[in-house]
Amino acid sequence: MQSVSAGGTLTWNPDLERGDQLTIDVTEVDGARPALEVEDSAGTVIADIGPSSNIRRTLSIDADDRYYITLENEAVLTSGQWDIVLTLEREYEEEICD
Repeated sequence: MQSVSAGGTLTWNPDLERGDQLTIDVTEVDGARPALEVEDSAGTVIADIGPSSNIRRTLSIDADDRYYITLENEAVLTSGQWDIVLTLEREYEEEICD
């Protein structure tokens, strides 16, 4: 769990690859509801959700890039706790040579 003060943000900057599936699950535990925004390195918004007490979004990544995942507590006075799970699915090919 992560505690976020009023107006505060949490940001992750993962390097993702084309074909990746990124699932973002955020659940309000106590206090303010989060809002989610995901951008690529050019500033193009990939997802913009919230605020909501439960956010679940799966993103299909179209290009190798650095992405910016931001959760914001949009409350003016209320701190909050959220349960956050980021899940990345990536396919790998393995070549076996004799």
